[in-house]
Amino acid sequence: MKKVLIIDDHPVFCMGLEAYLQREGDIEVLPSANDGDVALTVVKTEQPDIVIHDLVMPDMNTPEHVKWIKRLSPKTQILVVSGYFNEAMLMPLLDIGISGFVSKNASPQVIIEAVRCIMDGSCWFGTSMQSLIERVKTGKQLKTDVLTPREMEIITLSCQGLQYKEIAEMLGISFKTVDNIKSNIFHKLSVNSTTEVVIYAFRNGLVDLNC
Repeated sequence: MKKVLIIDDHPVFCMGLEAYLQREGDIEVLPSANDGDVALTVVKTEQPDIVIHDLVMPDMNTPEHVKWIKRLSPKTQILVVSGYFNEAMLMPLLDIGISGFVSKNASPQVIIEAVRCIMDGSCWFGTSMQSLIERVKTGKQLKTDVLTPREMEIITLSCQGLQYKEIAEMLGISFKTVDNIKSNIFHKLSVNSTTEVVIYAFRNGLVDLNC
């Protein structure tokens, strides 16, 4: 069972999404949190697999709150939802390493599809994110010429949604080796997370955009 926590201050949205998620046989929906401190307590105690986080909530700095979630539960993946597109807030969240963004105006089926995509280790960014993703990477010189064949291989597998352990098993190398190679990739591309690596790869045509 995968644990999902909704952090949102709109009761109707929470109740509706909870109802749809509860229909999924392999998802445990934790009690929703409409307060930042309560949410962090739940995260620390329950270690959810996915947090569905509203982009804008009262008295909350969302990027800082997401950082705290990552500190308390490093394996938790973050799906950001919002009724509108706020580039100024989404850009730092991309740097932190959220796993996806979906509009609250999307159908429940689309939101669940985004959750399942992230559960499978991939990412979910809708078409509204593409211009922002391009701007995030605009001006960065293409650096594929400094990447080794092994680094390119790991970038490709990361874009397919494979995690460190899965990459290690597929390539017949150790987890530590994958971690070291990823660190080298981060340094060479001047990025800070796997999500940024994936965005860089999509932006520069190294892989097809399929998540």
